[in-house]
Amino acid sequence: MSALVLLLELAVAGALQAVVPTAPWLGGMRAPLLLALVLHYALTRGRAFALTVALVAGLVQDALGLAPLGGSSFVFGAVALIAGRYRADVFHSAALLRAVLGAAASAAATLALWTLLTAAGHVRLPAGQGALRVFGAVVLGAAAAPIVGRVAEKVDQALGFAPAAGK
Repeated sequence: MSALVLLLELAVAGALQAVVPTAPWLGGMRAPLLLALVLHYALTRGRAFALTVALVAGLVQDALGLAPLGGSSFVFGAVALIAGRYRADVFHSAALLRAVLGAAASAAATLALWTLLTAAGHVRLPAGQGALRVFGAVVLGAAAAPIVGRVAEKVDQALGFAPAAGK
C-alpha cells in the first residue's frame, strides 16, 4: 500500500477526530476514528503494517491532544496486536463484528490511556467521570469502527490495494 495514501487516511481521520463535536453525556469523548483505522488494518493486513499504522496513528492522536507523545502509540499497538492475532478466526468485514471490536478496543484504549496518564501525573480524573468517558468510548467506538472500516475498505478497493467487493 502506498505510504502516501495511508498518511492521507491518517490525516483525514485525525482532522475529523479533532473537529467533530463532543457530547457531555458521553464524557466529552472524541470519536475514536484513528483507533478505528488501526483496528481496520489490524483485521485486514499483516502485523508489521498494522503496527506501523498504530505507531503513526498514536503519534497523530497525541500531537492533536495534550498527551505526551508515544502513549497512544503504545496502546494502539497493543490493540493492533490483539486484533491481528485473531483476524484469521473472524469475518473481518461484518459490521456487527467491527462494532463489537470497536467498542471493546475503545474501552480498553481509554482505560489504558487513563491509567498511563494518571500514573505519570498528567491527568486527574474522578472515577465517575472516568467511567462516563469509558461509556462514551464504548458508544463511539461501536459507531465509528464499522463506518471507518467501510470507508477505508472502499478507498483500498478504489485504489487497487484490495479486491473489489464480490471478486
